[in-house]
Amino acid sequence: MTDVFLVVLYKESLKTSKTISSFLNSKVNFSNIKLIIWDNSPYKILDFDLLNKNQIQFEYEWTPENIPLSTIYNTVIETNKDSRLLFLFDQDSEFTELYFKYMYDSVRNEPNVKLFIPSVFHNNKLVSPGRFGFYKGMYLKHNCKGKNKTGNIIAIASGMCIRFTTFSEDQVLFDENLSFYGIDTKFCLDYAKKNKHLYVINYSLKHDLSIFQEKEDINIKLKRMKDYQRSTRYIIKNHKNNIFSLILSELSWTIKIILYCMKNKYKKYLFN
Repeated sequence: MTDVFLVVLYKESLKTSKTISSFLNSKVNFSNIKLIIWDNSPYKILDFDLLNKNQIQFEYEWTPENIPLSTIYNTVIETNKDSRLLFLFDQDSEFTELYFKYMYDSVRNEPNVKLFIPSVFHNNKLVSPGRFGFYKGMYLKHNCKGKNKTGNIIAIASGMCIRFTTFSEDQVLFDENLSFYGIDTKFCLDYAKKNKHLYVINYSLKHDLSIFQEKEDINIKLKRMKDYQRSTRYIIKNHKNNIFSLILSELSWTIKIILYCMKNKYKKYLFN
């Protein structure tokens, strides 16, 4: 059975994508993997020599309207039902051939587990896996490698490996009420309702998180924060159904946004 390796691009070329470079340098058996490149960029990629010269089996999808990640994920799942594993990646993850080695070893050794994740670091900080607490996602103080009870464990989508039986047997898909932020968190919490365990492989992956970007337009940054606030609100309503969790979440995000505006002297937004 074929494994699907999905990479979602946005305003990035094949040559500049850290994920594509890592994939090509990984020395994995490309004959067993179908690479799907989903391009959400306004301009279409026309040059595929980088993939062709490596004899990569790939599909290219272009949606210049920048459709939600949840829709992309579910579309790929629907059109590849007979596959075995789904690897999810953003455009800016860095890994080596050891990622595939440890991932495939874990999949083989844990036949009853359906979700496998690496440890993910951003600027040397462990950002995944994490835990969804009373009213927000929280970072773990220590890595939890190996087989773990699902509970409130959450993870970043980039680097995830999911058995297709999760979708076909458990009917766990990606919630299309969420478009970008919170998709992976909601998926992990939904997965936990049907599965007792997930597996954290013995591999650390480097990944750039957009929410941590400091040098960007203040309006874009504020939009990210508001989108994150809305997704957290939705997740709490669906999984916690607790008014106190919701109040604390809204209060926390409101304070963060106010402090960010004050720090950047953005009075216009505060007055609005």
